[in-house]
Amino acid sequence: MLYLSDDDWIKISPTVLHSNDKIALGESIYNIMKSICSKLKFSSQVVLSIAMIYFHKFYFYSNFQIEKGTNRLFLCSAFIFIATKVANRLISLNEISNIIKDILTKKNLSFSKDDIKQNIIHYEFSIMSILGFNLEVDLPYSFLVKAKRFFEENLQLNTKKVIELCCYYINDSFILPLCLHYIPDVIAISTVSIMSKQIGIKLNIEK
Repeated sequence: MLYLSDDDWIKISPTVLHSNDKIALGESIYNIMKSICSKLKFSSQVVLSIAMIYFHKFYFYSNFQIEKGTNRLFLCSAFIFIATKVANRLISLNEISNIIKDILTKKNLSFSKDDIKQNIIHYEFSIMSILGFNLEVDLPYSFLVKAKRFFEENLQLNTKKVIELCCYYINDSFILPLCLHYIPDVIAISTVSIMSKQIGIKLNIEK
């Protein structure tokens, strides 16, 4: 996976990490994608996390105006559709179009299934083009296997609950574009540190 350089990160991080509008946008995109993912036949947090990485890269490299309404929904569905392929959680265009049609119908918006498919295809190609067809991603979850062994060997805790708490923090980290600059191990270690403070335990992270 290609990461942002220190110079690029210094340029964007103040405006992204300290902007209520940018944070609200990340939350909105995340919630829309989460809603779509929850309806997938092969739903997975990994799919959602991959889709959010693509969103952040797309937004950074294109400076695309993420409009509210149906265009945002179609864009999010395209991110999810691409992510299902990368995560090997394959779904058909027909299946995701049905999900989007149901969402639109509940909003009293009328779109034919063909129109929905064409919009998803349009955004899928735009995303792929902006990303340079580079879909390689790195995720922090695998590091938690090492953390689990550390907890089991050094702490008398409910390891399953501790790992679940760390996963929640990792999931939430994708609302912000941290994944564009920080490698997965750094993000995972940070969530372990947050978790330890949350539940009031001291960890020797360097061990």
